[in-house]
Amino acid sequence: TSSKSVKFGVVLVQFAGAQDAPASARGRAAAKQIADKIAAEAKTDFHAAVTHGDPGSTDDAGRIHRGVLEPDTERVLFGLGQGDVSEPIETPRGYWVVKRLD
Repeated sequence: TSSKSVKFGVVLVQFAGAQDAPASARGRAAAKQIADKIAAEAKTDFHAAVTHGDPGSTDDAGRIHRGVLEPDTERVLFGLGQGDVSEPIETPRGYWVVKRLD
């Protein structure tokens, strides 16, 4: 079924140049390594992964409707099954590891 909205959690790993990232943010390559490690952890313990992410990471980011996120990010999130966790997705805000909650 093609849902119009999903409830999700997100772990954010910022990098220099990403939207809202501090000037002191790590480089993109370092962020990707961290995001890969966090994604592996998130598959077994999403809450622990959230605590290792950057500010803005949350177990429950609420509900998001189609058409809000970038097409690639949305495709991954809406393509997950309930309870599934994504690999890192590069977004304008940094790397996201998302978990679909419903």
